[in-house]
Amino acid sequence: MRTNRFAVTMEGIEAYLFVEEASIFKDIALDLRAIIETPALGDDPVRERLFPRAYLDPTEETAEMTWAAFAHPELLESRVNTLVTMVESLDRLEPAPADRDAGQLHMVLLAPEETEAWLKGLNDLRLALGTRLGIEEEDQRVDPEDPHAQLREIYNWLTALQQDLLEQVYLS
Repeated sequence: MRTNRFAVTMEGIEAYLFVEEASIFKDIALDLRAIIETPALGDDPVRERLFPRAYLDPTEETAEMTWAAFAHPELLESRVNTLVTMVESLDRLEPAPADRDAGQLHMVLLAPEETEAWLKGLNDLRLALGTRLGIEEEDQRVDPEDPHAQLREIYNWLTALQQDLLEQVYLS
């Protein structure tokens, strides 16, 4: 059975997921899209993490507002397009060919622009989930008594996916 979730081929990157994983992946991508597209009703740590201030000096509020008015729409569009690309590619998931030794894993072939979207999108999903969970450093241990244990497991899974994809893209 496969040990890596991604494989570089002449046609693109093959991504391998269980159907249940793809469903979770799509759900959190759609959740993040809803979060970033909905106007904020106050401070939201996830939005602040994904759309950081350009000016940290509080006396530069006018410059910050000018920058945000100029840059935010483009940043928002880029993040939304990334999430849309990820979800659309997951919609193409199908049983892996028998010669791929994938067991119950399904496969989707990612074109170069989709691979880039997955790299950016996995990072955004991890940032958002890590911010919500208050994760400040990488710690793979999950306390089963933690009320957020399942979300922490998803965070760790996203981290592993991102690492696997990075390794395949940049080390192959």
